[in-house]
Amino acid sequence: MPQLYLIRHAQSENNELADSRIRRDRGEPQRMTGGENPRTADPGLTHIGTAQALAVAAHLKRDQDRTDVRDGLVGDDCYGIRRLYCSPMLRALQTARPMGEALGLAPEVWVDIHEGGGVWLDRQDGLGRVGHGGLTRSEMETRFPGLRIPDGVTESGWWNGSFEPREQLVARAARVAHVIRDVIANATERIAMVSHGTFLNLLVQHLVFGSPVPGCRFSSHNTAISRLDFEGDRLMVRYLNRVDHLTDDLIT
Repeated sequence: MPQLYLIRHAQSENNELADSRIRRDRGEPQRMTGGENPRTADPGLTHIGTAQALAVAAHLKRDQDRTDVRDGLVGDDCYGIRRLYCSPMLRALQTARPMGEALGLAPEVWVDIHEGGGVWLDRQDGLGRVGHGGLTRSEMETRFPGLRIPDGVTESGWWNGSFEPREQLVARAARVAHVIRDVIANATERIAMVSHGTFLNLLVQHLVFGSPVPGCRFSSHNTAISRLDFEGDRLMVRYLNRVDHLTDDLIT
């Protein structure tokens, strides 16, 4: 029975900014560590995010999936992940890198699993959400040696330069769900995917219900692990949003 592990990226600079604003509005203590920097188009990880990425990587290398223990599949292979896909966004690449090192795998960029909207920034100058190209091929090769990069990533970046509307995001999630059902679900290896909260919510909805459900959201904390098992046309949701690998101070 093939398994798919869905993992949200670690805390990004934009996540930290949003979290700080929510806490401020609620009158709660702040968790910002480096000052409130403005939103960026393709943010990297915070120091908390880096710690989260290292924690999930160590967990996947060191610990047994407790669901396997329950099913009597205890062994020395821990999670047994054989392929590691990741979004082309910087925060996902930075999360996948220590995971690949821990598991002895080369992360593979899957452009279609990027976050909703694409790479954009609104500078509040009247121009609205302006698109950016994202990391270029040479930037990926330099910053992430060994990364498997598809031909569609060029020196102009990987993104088309405009803001992705909601309907295109929903259609893209449906497209990825179709690939998963037709290809990954028929594989014999365990696969992990490092992606983003909004996209993973829609992907799980497409896989479970066949389309998005109004008023429904599957939440994912930073580096949370979710597991889906496939058996032919059957899909079993084994668990969602597990953060057992994080200490309390690293849960965001």
